[in-house]
Amino acid sequence: MITGCLSAALFYIFYGFKILDPTYVDWLLTGGDPGQHYLGWALYRNSPFRINFGLTNTAAYPFSTSVIFTDSIPMMALPCKIIGRFTRIQFQYFGIWGLLCIILMGILSCCLLKKFIDNDTALILSSLLITLSPCMLKRLFWHTSLGAHFLIIIGLILIAYRRSLCDTIGRTVMWWSLLSFLCSFIHLYFLAIDSVLLAAFICFKLIDTGSVRKDSRSKHDIINETAICISAVVSYILTAALSIWLLGGFSSEMSNGAPGLTYYSFNLNGFINPQGWSSILPDLPLYTGGQYEGFAYLGLGMLTATLIAFSTLIIRYIQKKNHCTGTDSIKASSSSHVSYMICGAFLFLFIILAASSNEISCGSSLLLHYDIPGPVLKLWDVFRACGRLIWPLVYIICFFVLIMLNRRTKRALTIVILILCIFLQLTDLKDVIKEKHSIYTKTVVYKYRLKDKLIEDIVWNRRLKHIVFFDKDNLTQDELYSFAEFAARKKLTINDFYFARALNQPVNEAALDFFMHPSDDTLYVISDENYEMRYMFDLTYYKYGDLSLGLKSPL
Repeated sequence: MITGCLSAALFYIFYGFKILDPTYVDWLLTGGDPGQHYLGWALYRNSPFRINFGLTNTAAYPFSTSVIFTDSIPMMALPCKIIGRFTRIQFQYFGIWGLLCIILMGILSCCLLKKFIDNDTALILSSLLITLSPCMLKRLFWHTSLGAHFLIIIGLILIAYRRSLCDTIGRTVMWWSLLSFLCSFIHLYFLAIDSVLLAAFICFKLIDTGSVRKDSRSKHDIINETAICISAVVSYILTAALSIWLLGGFSSEMSNGAPGLTYYSFNLNGFINPQGWSSILPDLPLYTGGQYEGFAYLGLGMLTATLIAFSTLIIRYIQKKNHCTGTDSIKASSSSHVSYMICGAFLFLFIILAASSNEISCGSSLLLHYDIPGPVLKLWDVFRACGRLIWPLVYIICFFVLIMLNRRTKRALTIVILILCIFLQLTDLKDVIKEKHSIYTKTVVYKYRLKDKLIEDIVWNRRLKHIVFFDKDNLTQDELYSFAEFAARKKLTINDFYFARALNQPVNEAALDFFMHPSDDTLYVISDENYEMRYMFDLTYYKYGDLSLGLKSPL
């Protein structure tokens, strides 16, 4: 409870509480990704219910697309769509979602650390330091669905508590199915991220089986542990497939991959490169302009904790070595844990390689390029922003450091160090805090572009059902968002929008067909770039800024 309240306080420090008002939508309409996420939901809200309840035909009419591909957080979009049937008020859930992400981050971090830390004060302070993770805070209200880093913490909890939470096949299926469901209904990238943790879970489970003394280990135990591992994988995959199907992910005809695998990768300086998120440390060079996707800055407070923890670890090792022979020291410290250490090292290396793509870079230098087989590249391209795959390692490092700090230093000293680290973390982020708080606490009044006499005349004289763009790509973002907002508010459809993946449908051909066969219930939009195309169609046009609005017959 205390951790949740303190996490909410951190949310207020960064973002304030103004954006928690569901009826305050103007702050999401100023452009960029938040506009896409909100308008994707607003259009989805007006679509009919189907068996594949994530599908909507209002954003790319007459084709159906999934709410997955506007990053509108299906977990929130579906219940809010039901609520929206009982009110005409335009509302949003993204502010509340951001608060929920931060609170769950604090509470779940506390749950994980409780296994290793027995002091309540140190436990709360450690959880707060985790919650102040820059790579999570940066995503909120930019790629808001990707702020759900608590999904990574759940995966780590299932690893840490594997002997109690996943001691039977039934409990294993329940927990990993739940995690797979949450990932699918929040953002598909978390499916890939937590699948890495699933692989680690299986390895540790198998090591657990092998670590039991042979004389106390039965054949039944080995079979049971193997069955648990298999059930975890099968339930994770099947739940993901079912969830994506329900959300219409397999029915949207979206491109499976996209270019940019090496461009959106992780840079090896990522853990210490603030990329504008530090008021103390300088930014470091990147190899590509897209490596912001691999943002993994730990923060000055966490870097200080890391330095102290490893210094303490080295000092303790030297002291221990002085009191016994080198061989005895190694046996005493690692003989029972060597398998876990090897597994952890492979996990560390795999995450680094997966996040770095096949071009490993440090700073502005390319260190290594290697070719990969076509099938592997095709699968990798599905998650082209591979730099995001570094996130599990960020939290593994943070938890390891905090656990070592709490175990290797005296209790009072640990609390002092943690308070110092939190202070350093907040001081390091003070410029970002000031900027974010200023942006999200001021009142934004969105100027509704489509609210003048011409548009009102069209609305009142025609029973509009559709808006058709001749070519969406020739519209500015402001123009597209204005029409999308208008369509959502008036319960109309549009024939194209911004999606996370390319739509493999003949959108332009369908638009041309709409223009060639005009209807009274449709508003036709042509930009000045396609001005000469107007004469091809039997429409009456009205000049509207840089656009021409066409109707089948004059007003």
